[in-house]
Amino acid sequence: MNRSAFCTFYKLDTEKKFITFSNEYCVDCSFVMLRETDLPIADICFAAGFEDILHYNRRFKKLAEKSSETNRSEERTVAPLPAVLNCPVLKEADTQIKQ
Repeated sequence: MNRSAFCTFYKLDTEKKFITFSNEYCVDCSFVMLRETDLPIADICFAAGFEDILHYNRRFKKLAEKSSETNRSEERTVAPLPAVLNCPVLKEADTQIKQ
């Protein structure tokens, strides 16, 4: 199946563009990393799958309606959420930190 056909079928099935899903997933993973780790935001950006910090900041702000730095400081004042989300990116980042 070529890329165009995949994107068409994906949108028909989920009513959402694949790129939208991909961005939401990567930002969700970065939410977890911001809350659960002390990694610099730039490292979280790359670990979450973004290749450009500016693009990451734009996507994050569009989806979260606040910056990643603001989100991190606000989330740190709230009781931490248990790592219930099964985020492979977070697991990979945790493995890299332990090495």
